[in-house]
Amino acid sequence: MPQTPALPDVQVCVSSDKNSAHISIREYESFFNVFFLKESF
Repeated sequence: MPQTPALPDVQVCVSSDKNSAHISIREYESFFNVFFLKESF
C-alpha cells in the first residue's frame, strides 16, 4: 500500500491547531474513502 504525503501533514496539523486538525482529518478521510472506492472498481 503506497504511503501518501498527506498523512504527515495531518499529524503536524494536529500538534499545531486542534480545531483545524479535526477538519483536516475529516476532509482527508472523506477524500481517501472516495479515492479508495475509485481504486476498487
